[in-house]
Amino acid sequence: MRPLLSKSTYMYGLQCHKRFYLNRFHKELANPMDEQSQAVFQSGTDAGVLAQQLFPNGVNAQGEELWISPNTVENTAKLLNEIEVIYEAAFMFNGVICAVDILVKKGDAFYAFEVKSTNGIKAQHIEDAALQYYVLSNCGLT
Repeated sequence: MRPLLSKSTYMYGLQCHKRFYLNRFHKELANPMDEQSQAVFQSGTDAGVLAQQLFPNGVNAQGEELWISPNTVENTAKLLNEIEVIYEAAFMFNGVICAVDILVKKGDAFYAFEVKSTNGIKAQHIEDAALQYYVLSNCGLT
């Protein structure tokens, strides 16, 4: 099943309805990524890699795929009972797909860590976490 909505697309919709529409239906109209945007994106990736060092011996559910997909959801489902730490753990509920940067299992409970390369909490971080909670809790995670 193809996801109807990703976490990124949901966040675009909160920021700007036009951005949501264009991202969802006309990706070819997107501006090419400039050097500054690439640097910001890379710093976020680097922060995620550093954060993984806080939770070593994890497995990346995304594998070699560039984007989170239903395959990542399947990989995550297989890893949930075998691995205590999963990077890029993906879940889908009711057509909404999201990934958690770091998912840690302790007993019957799961702890989701979302890594941001910023100095503080922003309003969009709350919305981001709320969507993850919605999907993960409806997938049966506590």
